[in-house]
Amino acid sequence: MSRIGRILASGTTLVFALILSTDNATARNFYDDAAIKKDIDALVELLKGDKVDDAKVKTAVADIKKKYDDLNDLMKIYKPTAKKGLGWNPAKPGKLDGIEQRINDLGTKKVLTKAQMAKEKELILRATYYNLALYEITKGFAPDKIKGGKGPNDWKKHNDEIMEGSKEVIAAVKANDPVALKKAMGRIGGGCTECHADFRDR
Repeated sequence: MSRIGRILASGTTLVFALILSTDNATARNFYDDAAIKKDIDALVELLKGDKVDDAKVKTAVADIKKKYDDLNDLMKIYKPTAKKGLGWNPAKPGKLDGIEQRINDLGTKKVLTKAQMAKEKELILRATYYNLALYEITKGFAPDKIKGGKGPNDWKKHNDEIMEGSKEVIAAVKANDPVALKKAMGRIGGGCTECHADFRDR
């Protein structure tokens, strides 16, 4: 076979391989990170304040569910800015600045002083409202059947832990109570860890 013939043959093989791999792969949509952030930010705004319009929240969540078919795409907001996440402090981006990491640190490491907590108050509340937004969204992604012994009730249990912990964080911030903050952040981190253990990659 000539050199040109061998090139054409190998190219044809590659094309068929790509067709087969695409045909057998699970279809996935990939979304613009800025669009995801915009939609979640709009939901966050609806959740702020003492009086929440449940109907508007429900509509916003339904719209998000229609637009994004994979919860992992939405959960990326918790990652460091280097991995397309939002970061804990937008003014100080870095490799290890993820919201998830900071929540874990606040729930497991040394208790903040009152002065430290007051200084970080707005960032703590910012992350907490993202938690509450993802809590609302996550409800819509619950599995509809048992997998590996875990099902919708387990999903709800873990998600509710995150919601309850987030409400406790808000109360702790209002009281400027670092001990209560650590306990609440630990509850959130535990809910996340247990949910990942039960459902991720199943």
